[in-house]
Amino acid sequence: MKSVPVVKCLLRAGADVDSVSENGETPLRLTFQNHPFSLEAVSLLLKHGADIDHSYNGGATIYDLAKSVCHEQSDLAIVDLMENRRNVYVK
Repeated sequence: MKSVPVVKCLLRAGADVDSVSENGETPLRLTFQNHPFSLEAVSLLLKHGADIDHSYNGGATIYDLAKSVCHEQSDLAIVDLMENRRNVYVK
């Protein structure tokens, strides 16, 4: 996926993983713009502390978005990754 090298480059440069664009989108939210979704890009952003509970568009969170758009077997790993991250921080 072409977003992975960009994500790696931005993270190395110290980019804020929770920066918000003029449209209210974060880097993690942007990973769900084009299918197939990149598990590696999502994983990198989560590893660097991206907020899965950031809300956009009237209150939906990025986690909610992932659950609503990840239907294929390969995409479900993204939801699992987010759920595991949520469970680590809830305990």
